[in-house]
Amino acid sequence: MRKLAWVQLLLLIAGTASISFPALSTKSKERDLIISQNQQTNVSPAQRLYEFFRRRRRSGGTQGEFCSISPSMNYRTTWSDRPLFVWQGTVTQIEVRLSDNQSALWTHTVTEEEQRQQQVLYAGSALKPGQIYSYFYTYQTKDQRQTVTKTKSIPLEVLRSDSEKRRRIEAKLGELDNQKQNLSAEEYILKRSEIFVEENLWLDLIREVYSLQNPSPEWAKIRQEQRPTLCD
Repeated sequence: MRKLAWVQLLLLIAGTASISFPALSTKSKERDLIISQNQQTNVSPAQRLYEFFRRRRRSGGTQGEFCSISPSMNYRTTWSDRPLFVWQGTVTQIEVRLSDNQSALWTHTVTEEEQRQQQVLYAGSALKPGQIYSYFYTYQTKDQRQTVTKTKSIPLEVLRSDSEKRRRIEAKLGELDNQKQNLSAEEYILKRSEIFVEENLWLDLIREVYSLQNPSPEWAKIRQEQRPTLCD
């Protein structure tokens, strides 16, 4: 009789455990989710920006003392019809042409201020989706300790208007614009950047990050520190 009672007790304990453990597991997952959300909330926009840069696996195109960050030989596709050209070194002139045409669509002599910032926003006619362009840049580098001027070109492709990727991006950007009034300038740019990171469009990430006006000191510091790493 005692043996039977002992068996029944063990069965009761086992049944109770099978009911309780999933509930505990669910509560544990909910707790972990809340902790994760709180941690995300406590991370500053600049720190989250730094994590974006860490996910970028390939560097820009380096020629001696010069590096083209955006576009580069590894990253040449963009969603934007007005890309931001970013470099490390010294650029004197920029041209944009259709890939099958020698006539320049836009020619720009880099100013002292633009050279100080090492970036120029394209200011020609809007680039057309689906088109492939050539980005020509005249830059200075060292050759046997002498400063020499050279010209190189990098293809620049604009996402097709009928591509699924463009549709996804524009749908997400539209949703984000509905929330814009509730976001700080950095948070808004960060969320736009996240969309481009998810789609592996690094030229557009660079455009967002380096176009932000009046960034916080932390954001500006990360931006400056990341320039050399984008060429390593």
